[in-house]
Amino acid sequence: MGRGYMAPLTSLSFGSSGIVGRSLRRAQPQMCRTEGAREVLGIVYPPLPRWANLCRAYGAGGAGSIRKGAGETPALPKPGDWAGFQQSQTAPRLWSKIWLASAVVALSGVVACGASNAPSSESSGSSNPSAPAASSAGQSAGAPKLAEVAPPADHTGGFDGAKAYEHVAKLVSFGPRPPASDGIHRSQEYIIAQLKADGCELDQDDFHASTPKGDIAMKNIIAKAPGTGQGIILLLTHYDTLSSVANFVGAEDSASSTGMMIEMARQLCAKKGPNSVWMAFLDGEEAFVNWDQDDDHTYGSRELAARMAVSGELKRVKAVILADMIGQYNLKILRQSDSPKWLNDLVWKTAGRLGYQDIFVSDSTQTSDDHDPFLARGVPALDIIDLNDYITAGYWHTPQDTMDKVSPRSVAIVAYVILESVDELQKKFH
Repeated sequence: MGRGYMAPLTSLSFGSSGIVGRSLRRAQPQMCRTEGAREVLGIVYPPLPRWANLCRAYGAGGAGSIRKGAGETPALPKPGDWAGFQQSQTAPRLWSKIWLASAVVALSGVVACGASNAPSSESSGSSNPSAPAASSAGQSAGAPKLAEVAPPADHTGGFDGAKAYEHVAKLVSFGPRPPASDGIHRSQEYIIAQLKADGCELDQDDFHASTPKGDIAMKNIIAKAPGTGQGIILLLTHYDTLSSVANFVGAEDSASSTGMMIEMARQLCAKKGPNSVWMAFLDGEEAFVNWDQDDDHTYGSRELAARMAVSGELKRVKAVILADMIGQYNLKILRQSDSPKWLNDLVWKTAGRLGYQDIFVSDSTQTSDDHDPFLARGVPALDIIDLNDYITAGYWHTPQDTMDKVSPRSVAIVAYVILESVDELQKKFH
């Protein structure tokens, strides 16, 4: 399924740079159907064209295999052949998109010449506060797309998308944020200061992780909104960035979800429900060398799950919702096939009720991420993420993951859906 992509891949590498990303069990873009074949894709830079075109070109319909690391590599186009390959596979769609984009930009210029690009909340009203807000005219800096602003806070359950965007920008301003770096220390100080200002109870877990690069100091930050009962609803985000890519500031991965969670804490820490709500800001999600070897990933979430298991708190967790890569334009979030159906249904029905079924789509995928340590311990957990589209766009784990790729509207919509889903979980486990 997966928006036309049928079967999962298992790894992704960007050629001579030596970057090995999250395994495409991490990505699982549901790309090409193969039967009985290992599906592994070796990718050389520049990024591949649309996955669907690659699948058509290399036997996606049958038993052809796309392999990497198993002694055989398919005859992928050489770097010098990309232009011809892309022209043959994508030219008709490309020209139609160019004409459409040109028409939209021209019309936008006529209707709203000089509109501001600032990520401020929209001031216009709406007869349906739950419906997705319209985009403003104008272009975001460096992005070949129309800029979007956050809906007014009263259209998103009180969540201030413009303020969340400011948090995202602040985190990005600290530069790369790999574990134990100056950038992540500044990020920790900022996150802690914001959460304290919101009146949250804080738990800081300083720990050391054994990594392929040696013993690395890390910190999980957990904000806690108390409940009247013993249950816990656990929300997760990671705030570190990939260390193996120079100048990688991770605006989408992972400042978008972290900035969103900081702003969500302002609302959640101000009220008390039947269950406590914990918001965990996790260190060490990214791999140091290779996601697929030596458990080189999810250090913070594995630490948190283990610590909660030892303390007995894990038994109190009713559900885990992870947010990761939720701020990009044209957001499409897929259901997670390895998460409980009831939790998928609860979030997707909530999104549909709010009018966001075009973002929370019905296709499914499987992503390896910070929710996995909780699933492995039998805790219902769900990952809200749009990894596939960011890979396709060519921004994932590159220096191009910058602020112009983040939409305040997308951040606000995902936050609204999560906050409303927390309310539904409170009702379910009252």
